Amino acid sequence: METQLLESTSDKFIFILKGILQKTANNIHENFLYLENMLRGDYIYTEDKMQLLNYNLEAQISFESDSIEKILALCEEAIESLTFDESARFKLKSAIHELVVNCIEHGYNKSSGVVTITFKKHSDSIFIEICDEGEGLDPSLLDTDRDIENIEAATPRGWGLMIISKFAREFRITSNTPRGTRISLYIPTQA
Repeated sequence: METQLLESTSDKFIFILKGILQKTANNIHENFLYLENMLRGDYIYTEDKMQLLNYNLEAQISFESDSIEKILALCEEAIESLTFDESARFKLKSAIHELVVNCIEHGYNKSSGVVTITFKKHSDSIFIEICDEGEGLDPSLLDTDRDIENIEAATPRGWGLMIISKFAREFRITSNTPRGTRISLYIPTQA
């Protein structure tokens, strides 16, 4: 009888231990996936600081402030690690805010959708590409070359992209295959 009780207690202990180990393994795996998705990319170290070389993020985003704020916070964290140039950081953050909101607002008509964001550090600039799989955009309908000084005569829409195009070294809007919009630009940085 004692042997049976001991086996039963031992079995319970092993069962409980397996459960704890499985839960720990799941938590480690979830944390690893979170970190992998949060900061996927290559790094260099300069002046005892880590500097991100590239960053890729693909996320399902809804037109809710929490969802948009979370993706922007991830992007801002990546931007902080991409460059120490404060002017470039401001331009990168401004661009990514405008572009993420545009993807959800216009590409997905204020519903949810997949947005892919890429940052790549070059010696004198940072490349940004943002893609959605929404309705798509005809670049010929945009006037990103409009005159900023003639604000009264301008339409109320499209100012964000126009401003981004003015501080970007290169600015392109193309179709995303198989559907949607792809916007790519280079923001100059100080070496």
